[in-house]
Amino acid sequence: MPDTEGVYPPLLTSGGRGDAKQRICERNRRLMMVTTFMYALIMSIENSGIFDAYIYIVGGERNTEVGLVASIFGAASLVLAMPAGWLIDHYSRARLLKIGSVVLTAALVLYFVWKSTGVDICGLLLLRYGVVTDNLVL
Repeated sequence: MPDTEGVYPPLLTSGGRGDAKQRICERNRRLMMVTTFMYALIMSIENSGIFDAYIYIVGGERNTEVGLVASIFGAASLVLAMPAGWLIDHYSRARLLKIGSVVLTAALVLYFVWKSTGVDICGLLLLRYGVVTDNLVL
Protein backbone atom coordinates (compact mmCIF):
# COMPACT_ATOMS: atom_id res chain seq x y z
CA MET A 1 0.00 0.00 0.00
CA PRO A 2 1.41 3.43 -0.89
CA ASP A 3 2.44 5.78 1.87
CA THR A 4 -0.23 8.46 2.30
CA GLU A 5 1.27 10.11 5.37
CA GLY A 6 0.19 13.75 5.36
CA VAL A 7 -1.44 13.50 1.95
CA TYR A 8 -5.07 13.37 3.12
CA PRO A 9 -5.01 15.05 6.55
CA PRO A 10 -8.70 16.14 6.65
CA LEU A 11 -9.85 12.62 5.87
CA LEU A 12 -7.47 10.98 8.29
CA THR A 13 -8.13 13.21 11.30
CA SER A 14 -11.73 12.09 11.74
CA GLY A 15 -12.18 8.45 12.69
CA GLY A 16 -9.61 5.72 12.45
CA ARG A 17 -6.49 6.53 10.55
CA GLY A 18 -5.96 3.08 9.08
CA ASP A 19 -9.57 2.71 7.93
CA ALA A 20 -9.52 5.97 5.96
CA LYS A 21 -6.23 5.04 4.30
CA GLN A 22 -7.61 1.66 3.37
CA ARG A 23 -10.83 3.16 1.94
CA ILE A 24 -8.91 5.69 -0.14
CA CYS A 25 -6.55 3.06 -1.54
CA GLU A 26 -9.41 0.67 -2.26
CA ARG A 27 -11.40 3.40 -4.05
CA ASN A 28 -8.35 4.36 -6.13
CA ARG A 29 -7.78 0.72 -7.05
CA ARG A 30 -11.37 0.32 -8.22
CA LEU A 31 -11.29 3.55 -10.23
CA MET A 32 -8.02 2.52 -11.87
CA MET A 33 -9.44 -0.88 -12.79
CA VAL A 34 -12.53 0.71 -14.38
CA THR A 35 -10.41 3.26 -16.26
CA THR A 36 -8.01 0.57 -17.48
CA PHE A 37 -10.92 -1.60 -18.62
CA MET A 38 -12.56 1.25 -20.54
CA TYR A 39 -9.25 2.26 -22.13
CA ALA A 40 -8.49 -1.33 -23.16
CA LEU A 41 -12.01 -1.71 -24.55
CA ILE A 42 -11.72 1.46 -26.64
CA MET A 43 -8.26 0.53 -27.91
CA SER A 44 -9.28 -3.04 -28.78
CA ILE A 45 -12.30 -1.80 -30.75
CA GLU A 46 -10.24 0.87 -32.50
CA ASN A 47 -7.31 -1.39 -33.39
CA SER A 48 -9.28 -4.44 -34.46
CA GLY A 49 -11.00 -5.04 -37.74
CA ILE A 50 -14.41 -4.92 -36.04
CA PHE A 51 -14.47 -1.12 -35.97
CA ASP A 52 -13.46 -0.90 -39.63
CA ALA A 53 -16.11 -3.46 -40.59
CA TYR A 54 -18.73 -1.52 -38.62
CA ILE A 55 -17.80 1.74 -40.37
CA TYR A 56 -17.85 -0.08 -43.72
CA ILE A 57 -21.38 -1.41 -43.13
CA VAL A 58 -22.76 1.82 -41.65
CA GLY A 59 -21.11 3.88 -44.40
CA GLY A 60 -23.02 2.11 -47.16
CA GLU A 61 -20.34 -0.49 -47.92
CA ARG A 62 -17.89 2.08 -49.24
CA ASN A 63 -14.24 2.18 -48.33
CA THR A 64 -14.36 5.98 -48.46
CA GLU A 65 -16.05 6.08 -45.04
CA VAL A 66 -13.44 3.77 -43.51
CA GLY A 67 -10.68 5.93 -44.98
CA LEU A 68 -12.33 9.10 -43.64
CA VAL A 69 -12.51 7.72 -40.10
CA ALA A 70 -8.91 6.45 -40.30
CA SER A 71 -7.83 9.87 -41.57
CA ILE A 72 -9.64 11.60 -38.70
CA PHE A 73 -7.91 9.33 -36.17
CA GLY A 74 -4.50 9.87 -37.76
CA ALA A 75 -4.86 13.63 -38.17
CA ALA A 76 -6.22 14.04 -34.64
CA SER A 77 -3.31 12.05 -33.21
CA LEU A 78 -0.84 14.12 -35.20
CA VAL A 79 -2.37 17.46 -34.22
CA LEU A 80 -3.07 16.63 -30.57
CA ALA A 81 0.18 14.87 -29.66
CA MET A 82 2.21 18.08 -29.32
CA PRO A 83 -0.31 19.99 -27.16
CA ALA A 84 -0.87 16.88 -25.05
CA GLY A 85 2.89 16.54 -24.55
CA TRP A 86 3.14 20.20 -23.55
CA LEU A 87 0.28 19.78 -21.07
CA ILE A 88 1.97 16.73 -19.57
CA ASP A 89 5.18 18.70 -19.08
CA HIS A 90 3.41 21.62 -17.37
CA TYR A 91 0.57 20.08 -15.33
CA SER A 92 0.24 17.21 -12.89
CA ARG A 93 -0.54 13.71 -14.06
CA ALA A 94 -3.55 13.43 -11.79
CA ARG A 95 -5.18 16.56 -13.23
CA LEU A 96 -4.56 15.45 -16.82
CA LEU A 97 -5.91 11.97 -16.17
CA LYS A 98 -9.07 13.50 -14.72
CA ILE A 99 -9.45 15.85 -17.69
CA GLY A 100 -8.71 13.04 -20.17
CA SER A 101 -11.30 10.81 -18.50
CA VAL A 102 -13.93 13.56 -18.64
CA VAL A 103 -13.12 14.22 -22.31
CA LEU A 104 -13.31 10.49 -23.11
CA THR A 105 -16.68 10.25 -21.38
CA ALA A 106 -17.98 13.34 -23.18
CA ALA A 107 -16.78 11.95 -26.51
CA LEU A 108 -18.49 8.63 -25.97
CA VAL A 109 -21.72 10.32 -24.90
CA LEU A 110 -21.62 12.59 -27.96
CA TYR A 111 -20.85 9.69 -30.24
CA PHE A 112 -23.60 7.39 -28.99
CA VAL A 113 -26.39 9.88 -28.18
CA TRP A 114 -26.47 12.10 -31.26
CA LYS A 115 -26.24 10.59 -34.70
CA SER A 116 -25.08 13.15 -37.24
CA THR A 117 -21.92 13.46 -39.28
CA GLY A 118 -20.71 16.68 -37.62
CA VAL A 119 -21.24 15.34 -34.12
CA ASP A 120 -19.63 12.03 -35.09
CA ILE A 121 -16.51 13.86 -36.26
CA CYS A 122 -16.40 15.99 -33.08
CA GLY A 123 -16.91 12.87 -30.98
CA LEU A 124 -14.09 11.06 -32.77
CA LEU A 125 -11.76 14.05 -32.28
CA LEU A 126 -12.58 14.24 -28.57
CA LEU A 127 -12.14 10.49 -28.28
CA ARG A 128 -8.73 10.74 -29.91
CA TYR A 129 -7.72 13.60 -27.59
CA GLY A 130 -8.71 11.60 -24.53
CA VAL A 131 -6.87 8.50 -25.75
CA VAL A 132 -3.74 10.47 -26.71
CA THR A 133 -3.67 12.31 -23.38
CA ASP A 134 -4.23 9.20 -21.28
CA ASN A 135 -1.75 7.20 -23.36
CA LEU A 136 1.01 9.81 -23.00
CA VAL A 137 0.40 10.28 -19.27
CA LEU A 138 0.40 6.57 -18.51
